[in-house]
Amino acid sequence: MVAVPFFGTLCVPLKLVAGPVPTMATDGRRIVYNPKYIEELKPAELEGVLAHEVLHCALAHHCRRGQRNPELWNEAADYAVNPIPLATGIVLPPGVLARPAFANLSAEEIYARLMKTQKSSELDSNDKSTAGEQQESQPCRPGGSAELSMPSVKRVSVRLKPSGNARSRNGASRRSRRPGV
Repeated sequence: MVAVPFFGTLCVPLKLVAGPVPTMATDGRRIVYNPKYIEELKPAELEGVLAHEVLHCALAHHCRRGQRNPELWNEAADYAVNPIPLATGIVLPPGVLARPAFANLSAEEIYARLMKTQKSSELDSNDKSTAGEQQESQPCRPGGSAELSMPSVKRVSVRLKPSGNARSRNGASRRSRRPGV
């Protein structure tokens, strides 16, 4: 994280914890990692995976999922995150989710597109079923699997206090009562 200190700074408040995940995952407070996976990475790839995880935190993907499908949400979030470290020259492990068609889109926009693709493929598979049999639909997994799902983690809600010069509901400016602000 020395080459791009921004990502290192984002890592500081997160606790690193070994855990039962295939690669790495985050819940916004910690990064859970699989020690065997970490051992297989080159140092540059490890920095890239850490940058990837802290970007999920910085973009609050763990708070924005709502009632969406966790695996599909993770794919969408990965498609939204991965171009950022790649654009700064950070190395990510082979096989990361990246599509030029998703460049500059939010995780929500990408999720909506993936849902359309998934629904379209479900309709196609239903049309091809024989003698009234229903084929079990598979989730859309273009390019890889979603590995960041941590469904046991509660959704986080944050209430921010207004800054010193916040506006009231009617738009009038309020001055801070704190001296020097």
